Amino acid sequence: MDLAKRIAKRQGRREDLGAVVGLIFIVAILLGGAVLPGFLTQHASTVRVPAHQEARR
Repeated sequence: MDLAKRIAKRQGRREDLGAVVGLIFIVAILLGGAVLPGFLTQHASTVRVPAHQEARR
């Protein structure tokens, strides 16, 4: 395998790795957007649940 082919193959791997990292990043953002509001509303709730009151004592 000559140098040009090796360089092209390495460049292809880099592009594939960049695409995979980008995909993981996008999925993490989407999951964070879906899960975060649930956490925020759970902690910001003004209604006290008896089990939570007992746990805080």
